[in-house]
Amino acid sequence: MQAELSRQVDVQFAYSWLDATVRESYLSCTGQPCAAAQTTIPRGARLAGVGKNQLFSQLRYRPSGRWQLAAEWQYSSAVPVNDLNSETAPAYGLLDLAATFQLSERARFSLRLDNLLDARYAGSVIVNEGNGRYYEPGRGRSLLAGVQLKLSR
Repeated sequence: MQAELSRQVDVQFAYSWLDATVRESYLSCTGQPCAAAQTTIPRGARLAGVGKNQLFSQLRYRPSGRWQLAAEWQYSSAVPVNDLNSETAPAYGLLDLAATFQLSERARFSLRLDNLLDARYAGSVIVNEGNGRYYEPGRGRSLLAGVQLKLSR
């Protein structure tokens, strides 16, 4: 959803809800090595690696034709990391800020600060990792500066 609140301010929201669950129980290996599957994964267990909720929101302010400022909030719900759902990567939220300055038709400068609050979170998971090392850390606070130049005639 996108809405213009005024000539200078607009908002964006994107939300997804995914009910990804096991329809029928099945047998799986939970240890290594595995000669035969012995652990029952019950009907109704969440699919490993799939979060239930995700949200993206952005508030953008354009004080002039040259400047554009934005604040973004991203949220991801907890994610089960194994078929048994015995461990999960916790939910997290990230706050990002961005600024863009249009110098001319051919030159634009941008600056972005991601993860402003320096949240610690699992950026990705390794589903059913045999040694229990399911979590890969997300990026900490980071600053990105960019210049866009159009050199065509």
